[in-house]
Amino acid sequence: MKKTTAQTVKNVHVKGYTLELYHEPDAGETGYKMYAEVKELDGCYIAGDSEKEILAEAPGVIDVYLAAQKEIAKQKPKLVSVKMKPDLYALVSRYAQDQGIENVSTLMRSLVVKKLHEDGYYSSSRLAATH
Repeated sequence: MKKTTAQTVKNVHVKGYTLELYHEPDAGETGYKMYAEVKELDGCYIAGDSEKEILAEAPGVIDVYLAAQKEIAKQKPKLVSVKMKPDLYALVSRYAQDQGIENVSTLMRSLVVKKLHEDGYYSSSRLAATH
């Protein structure tokens, strides 16, 4: 969920997590008047028409989010190879080394996640980590 011109209403604690509630001045595409971001759970949002509705939904949404993260953690990453000309690979390898990055794979993951973020796509920094 992209943040727009929403204004922070307040912070509320639910199940040991902090919900930052926002009022959406223009419901626009979502149709919701409010949403909350669970600060400790990257990418976990709850939308609703009122604070009461969000607080009622929050425990279930948090449980579903945590269950989904456990399932994701169980999955083994798919290994995908990307073809590069030898000269380009040598340059990328040297760049990674100069930047103190452990290898080309880590560099490429980091660059892709950074580019996705710059272009407005949600991408957790955890995606760039080595698995």
